[in-house]
Amino acid sequence: AAQVMASGTPSHIATTVIDCLTEASKAVAPDSQNQDVPLDALARACEAIEPVLASLGGAFGFAQSDLVKKVAATKKRVAAGTTTAIQALDADIAGGKPKDSGSAARDLKRMVYLLWFVELLLVKLGEGLELKQALPAAYAPTMETYHGWVLGKTVRAAFIAAPTTDAFLQTIGETRESIPASSARFSGICHPVVDFLVKTYEAKGLGGNW
Repeated sequence: AAQVMASGTPSHIATTVIDCLTEASKAVAPDSQNQDVPLDALARACEAIEPVLASLGGAFGFAQSDLVKKVAATKKRVAAGTTTAIQALDADIAGGKPKDSGSAARDLKRMVYLLWFVELLLVKLGEGLELKQALPAAYAPTMETYHGWVLGKTVRAAFIAAPTTDAFLQTIGETRESIPASSARFSGICHPVVDFLVKTYEAKGLGGNW
């Protein structure tokens, strides 16, 4: 976790979790000429959200574990020559099984929705919601869309065990005073990436809840 000064204000010397997220997400921005997203940068941005998931308690241990696996698989694809999101999606579509377990399309969708979840969570906290209010608000349009009823009900029940808002913010190096500006800065970088990828999936006939 980032260092926090005795006053409770994040140290400007320390690098906070959101600082790391913001910097990692900058490299994911779609290329202005090719309109595509580099997979290595997306993998690094998703690695940067792991501390956020870890700070949410046991309810998101499964999501963190799943993310680690999908990031590792994405890095292997990059090493094998598949370097962009659209390249990966087109290869899966050509193979006829883009929605199968273990496909690049499925892995990338989970990664993008986790990134989106973290963005929404931080924005809701920046708007003044308590963590236990922000969690369901961020979960509903993101991971819940593909979790299904049984898993979704289990995850929502686990929100009760989430840490307090102040404890969570301290873990990621933020305070109630700093989170509005920090979350807005991250969202300004992250949301265009998420929006581009979600629209890309829809344009290629891969929208919907799967």
